[in-house]
Amino acid sequence: MKNIAKSDLVWMCIFFALGIFVIISSNTIRIMVVLEGDRMVNSRFVPRLVGALMCAISAIWFIKDFIFGKAENDDTSPKPSGSLYPFLGVIAAGFLYIFILQPVGFIITSWAFLTVLCIILKIPSKKAILLMPILTSIGTFFLFRALGIILPGGILRFLW
Repeated sequence: MKNIAKSDLVWMCIFFALGIFVIISSNTIRIMVVLEGDRMVNSRFVPRLVGALMCAISAIWFIKDFIFGKAENDDTSPKPSGSLYPFLGVIAAGFLYIFILQPVGFIITSWAFLTVLCIILKIPSKKAILLMPILTSIGTFFLFRALGIILPGGILRFLW
């Protein structure tokens, strides 16, 4: 092996095993067909897709580090700040998201949640803080709508 840290190798294996677990566990999900004409898109589709992506990402990570190695000064991982405030902020934002999702609606709640996360995680680009949450929220809402899955409309339900 070419300069792969043992901790990286452990995380690659854990991530790959978790992907396999998600794929296998998706077999226990009761099948509900989302698109009537397409038997592939059902309630097991997204969990299997996520599991496959987890396996693929861990395999790519392994191959990249195995073939190309990791540069000695390639330490791009964020350094812990020693503060629990960002962690607690993310947890609080997650709980708040859960409780206001139904009455406020998916688009507004997701936009607020993602904006707060961008601020907590100190995303440097102001454009990213402004555009990413709104585009992600609206895009996800209409993607699910195209698949026939209705997300909470909340106070904007009169628009659709």
